[in-house]
Amino acid sequence: MHVHVWDECELGLYLASGVTAVRNLWGLPMHLRMKDKIGQGEILSPAFYTSSPKLTGPDYAGDDNLQLTSVEEAREKVASCAERSYDLIKTYNGLTPPLFEAILAESRQRGLDVVAHPSASCPTMRISASPSARSSMSRTSSSSRWITIWTR
Repeated sequence: MHVHVWDECELGLYLASGVTAVRNLWGLPMHLRMKDKIGQGEILSPAFYTSSPKLTGPDYAGDDNLQLTSVEEAREKVASCAERSYDLIKTYNGLTPPLFEAILAESRQRGLDVVAHPSASCPTMRISASPSARSSMSRTSSSSRWITIWTR
């Protein structure tokens, strides 16, 4: 189930409601601490998977984003997220096609899935047509689109 978890108390409520797995798609360092507590049996939770913080392009700043300016930096951020034990990589607004392709390549090399929130600089059609990815829509509406990219 696609979620944005802000408090560990939410996890028990998901489980009590019959949800057996959640995929947190607004990852922050606090979610890695939650994963550790879940793994140690300190928090009752469904299976918990969390994305990296949002990887964005050079023109999309924000306090909860990792703003990328070069292909090398994109690869380094994915590597860092993998080493820190995020379960998947989240892309967001403002990525250029070279940055996005670098993220896909590094994620594939590290065995990480990518969840994309495409932007005007990297449209949905390009993502779907990318030879390095297989995609499917996981949520669509008139105002937002989410595409899950499996890179394995």
